Amino acid sequence: YEEGTMCPPVKLHEEGKINEGLYEVLLRNSRFPEDLRGDIDSFVGANEIIRRRIVELCSRFGGDEVEAAFYEIIERCAEVVRDKGLPFFPEGEFVGEDFVENDGLTLDEPVKLQLTLRKYPEKMILDWEGTSPQTKGPVNWPLDGRHYSKWLGAFFKAQIPGIIINEGVTEVFRCRVPKRTVLSSEFPAPVVSRMTCMLRTISAYTVALAKAFDGEVVADMQNIQIYGLYGEDLEGKLFLMREIFGAGSGARPYADGTDAVDLVPYSKNLPAEFIEQRFPVKVERVGLAIDSGGPGKYRGGLGYVKELVTLVDGHYTTVTERTAFACVGIKGGRWGAPGASVKNPGTPEEEHVFFSRDAVPVKAEDRIRLVTPGGGGWGDPLERELEAVRMDVIRKLVSHESAERDYGVVMDPESHEIDLSATERRRRELADERGPTKLIDRGPYAETLIKKGLIEVSDPDLECTRCADDAVLDHYWRDLYKYGGRP
Repeated sequence: YEEGTMCPPVKLHEEGKINEGLYEVLLRNSRFPEDLRGDIDSFVGANEIIRRRIVELCSRFGGDEVEAAFYEIIERCAEVVRDKGLPFFPEGEFVGEDFVENDGLTLDEPVKLQLTLRKYPEKMILDWEGTSPQTKGPVNWPLDGRHYSKWLGAFFKAQIPGIIINEGVTEVFRCRVPKRTVLSSEFPAPVVSRMTCMLRTISAYTVALAKAFDGEVVADMQNIQIYGLYGEDLEGKLFLMREIFGAGSGARPYADGTDAVDLVPYSKNLPAEFIEQRFPVKVERVGLAIDSGGPGKYRGGLGYVKELVTLVDGHYTTVTERTAFACVGIKGGRWGAPGASVKNPGTPEEEHVFFSRDAVPVKAEDRIRLVTPGGGGWGDPLERELEAVRMDVIRKLVSHESAERDYGVVMDPESHEIDLSATERRRRELADERGPTKLIDRGPYAETLIKKGLIEVSDPDLECTRCADDAVLDHYWRDLYKYGGRP
């Protein structure tokens, strides 16, 4: 009941007339009623245009014919996926897992999402058995299996040129979601941060598909990144600046990942001029986070780095993911760097904000540094073309240290000329030290939890947890419990 006003299904507009009393109740429960009014009026206007277009279509062709055409489009999608998509997918059982970092209340307990893909000759089963029960914190998603089936439709769209993905995919992909899990929650489970959980299902798909196709899939991508500042502006009026931020996408089996991808459509990063004109905030830096992309034959996309200075007292808040669990590297590719958020970096007042779900007070002239995650890498970094590494260093996408440490490329720090003999030796040394590459590389936080038995996954390389490091847990758990004693 803390998540806002709940209304049963009731008409806001009926026969062209607005229910003013209901509208006032909704607006009264918002901190910014005029903004809410604009949103609702826009939705109503858009639906009215859609209504007119549907009426025009039915008047022209007839209602029965239009409805039959809709069903025909759905059936054609199902036929194409059944005839061309299913034979492409190998038969068998493939399991993929990922984790929401916590539910916002039980801070040291990851929330598991487990997907089992079962491929049969005529159908495919998507089974979410093994997923965590619904949580006390607000990361629950109250949907049924049809929604999750459509994620797999995007994979087949890449394999079948010209296919239109619609409801027809649910005729081919049968989805099983046990009741009252974090992906099938029931009232009164809180759901305000549901998007972070739902989008993590993509990563579970990524791992399962990597196992099905021996790594010939796109590496893991970022999750949604939301930060905000709120308080009273210089005139004493309430303000809320909130931004849905981008990050790095996963590398592909044929190309690098894309830098600074805005995951949510039409949610490009806010221009500095707009922010500074409308909010009591100064933007001091926007750029790419060097070394954030996962190393690989093809590098993961880089995340953003953004620095803000607050001009008034208020609060800084985050709702996001990939701050501990890294974007997964595929087929020898390494994990992408997790995101981070720091208040007053490099000063005695420096404070690491618990980035996943947190709200901390800020004072005028406090500085906030926000770094978003990098995408996972694909393929062995020691097989990356030397010139690609050199150009990444010149463009300040990869540091000299990372070029030698992760890619085994030795170059002059001034001229960027590659020492070929030293590079050959360095790559041999790294290959000997490292051993065989891994199909799935989850990064140090996940590997440490796996090694300690705190989480379980079905990866084929579980005996290899070379990234595991107790210091990683100390780093994250120190921030988790900065407001109270650790249990």
